[in-house]
Amino acid sequence: MKKWYEPQGEGPKEHISMEIWHKKDKKLIGLGGLNHINWYNRTANIFMQIGELDYWSQGIGTEAAKLIVDYGFLELNLHKIYAGVLSKNVGSWSCAEKVGFIQEATLKEEAYVNGEYLDVKKYYLFKDEWLSQRD
Repeated sequence: MKKWYEPQGEGPKEHISMEIWHKKDKKLIGLGGLNHINWYNRTANIFMQIGELDYWSQGIGTEAAKLIVDYGFLELNLHKIYAGVLSKNVGSWSCAEKVGFIQEATLKEEAYVNGEYLDVKKYYLFKDEWLSQRD
């Protein structure tokens, strides 16, 4: 984890991380951002984790994901944002779908987690589709 937060060398950033704070409770509850940023293709992977269980299923992840997508499309001028979600993680893939991500594939037994192979759902969202949803 320490290596992840060390300053990146020369060249454009490939990872932008943000903290997720609960406004009312003034508490850090998670992290999110964009990684695997490809500036030439203008694509990036969105990631997010709300580590505080008391804040799950309250729409906070959806709100945070929308803000990250806005940042990616409006500030970074990305063309496409994509995501990969474990098929067992219903909260994460339902969040992706609420935000407007479209499932394009399921990678069978793609991830080895806690002694078993799990499928990974792959999602995408294009800038023009995102902007038309906002109107």
